[in-house]
Amino acid sequence: LDKDLTDEQKKEAKAFIGIMTQCMKDATNCKCQDISVESFADKCSEVAPLYAQCQKGDEAKCAEADELSKGIEDSLPDYLQDALASLEDDFDGAQYDNHAPKICRERKVTSRIECMKLVISEGSEEDDGPPPECREALLEALDPEQNFAFADNYLEVPFDLSDVLFITTANILDTIPNALLDRLEIIHFAGYTEEEKYNIAKNYLIPKQERAHYIPKNNHGITDGALKSIIRKYTREAGVRELERQIATVFRKLAREIVEKKSKAKSSLIGATDIKTYLGPYKYSSQMIEDNDTVGITTGLAWTQAGGDILFIEVAIMPGKGNLTLTGNLGDVMKESCQAALTYIRARWDVFKLPESFFSTIDVHVHVPEGAVPKDGPSAGVAIVTSMVSVLTGMAVKNTVAMTGEITLRGRVTEIGGLKEKVIAAHRAQIKTVIVPQENKKDLVDIPSKVKKDLKFIFAERVDDVIKEALVFPNNKRKFVSQPHMFARLEKMN
Repeated sequence: LDKDLTDEQKKEAKAFIGIMTQCMKDATNCKCQDISVESFADKCSEVAPLYAQCQKGDEAKCAEADELSKGIEDSLPDYLQDALASLEDDFDGAQYDNHAPKICRERKVTSRIECMKLVISEGSEEDDGPPPECREALLEALDPEQNFAFADNYLEVPFDLSDVLFITTANILDTIPNALLDRLEIIHFAGYTEEEKYNIAKNYLIPKQERAHYIPKNNHGITDGALKSIIRKYTREAGVRELERQIATVFRKLAREIVEKKSKAKSSLIGATDIKTYLGPYKYSSQMIEDNDTVGITTGLAWTQAGGDILFIEVAIMPGKGNLTLTGNLGDVMKESCQAALTYIRARWDVFKLPESFFSTIDVHVHVPEGAVPKDGPSAGVAIVTSMVSVLTGMAVKNTVAMTGEITLRGRVTEIGGLKEKVIAAHRAQIKTVIVPQENKKDLVDIPSKVKKDLKFIFAERVDDVIKEALVFPNNKRKFVSQPHMFARLEKMN
């Protein structure tokens, strides 16, 4: 208590604090009539019964009591107002203590959060997944057997989260712990196709940027050809964030030209040939198919976080002692696919009309271009084995054929993921025929009808089905021809 108070004021303040402490602990035993300030005592007697019902869990009475008690302290002298304020601060702190009044602990334990949606962005952004403390908190918060009394370590107060809807986003699932994945319902959203990006930009992004930069309608803007050029050569993503940024860049420069009166007087439409002026050199080059059928080069299909893409599997042989060289920044899975493909061919040397000991006199080199980009995944097996068979038999691979699928040592073609993105990438690269595993036939429903209309699909169950469709056989007889002179020449060079 303040030293400046008189003895009578101190006595009054002590009595007031004692009464109010009892009221806060149990409003049913609140002795409001003993408070010396008559106006405050009357108001206290009116509000105390409501708070008594509030402490029993009646939320409606809590709201009513709070409303009636507004401004009640104004009737108190300053020193009693200060005493009441300090008492409330102390009491609020005690609510989080194990020695707090029982009614306070019960009220906090049953704090219930209803009809709430919590969005957690980028749940897999870290290289090794969420930090350990986040994983532990999420495991407890998402588990329906525990989250009815989720204990927050910061507030040290349990909350009922059983009615909370948690939504978290992630680019990949590999870095999310299995225990956490087991508590999630996974909803996969495929990346936008080029056609979808075009329509989103045409109908939403461009009008938005026109309004933001006060670009006159109908007189200035971006042509369809320029928009497609931006999508293909200046962005590579699953969504449209970078696309919107590039469009905004174009309109900022266009707005400046209009203000400086450098653009045309009545209209200024930006065409595909003008894009370099606004955005600079191309950032990405769309990979296209080979110009001709080539021996030892197969077009594979890959899934990336930015969507689908094509990649070329190149295989060369040279005199050697049976070594297999792998380059192109390949991951462990792709390295194993190369080993499996070579073993499959060696086990079927007679089917491919190869010398029984062909591998002992040659070295095989498998390369995937763009070595600075890491490559991995279980879907390149069919492309690798096709390139190997092509170079060993001397038969070219059709340049209009792309393929995806993994293989087994027995020659089965197994199911893969990300078919929609891969097929769209093949369509963008002007591929005509796509070879996919038979088990992925069900996934064609996800592919846009326009893309399906332009492509021919071949469903393969075995490696033989792939090779017969991908290689250029002599006289179209689909039979392998022995090449003894080629291996004899390699052996002689060795």
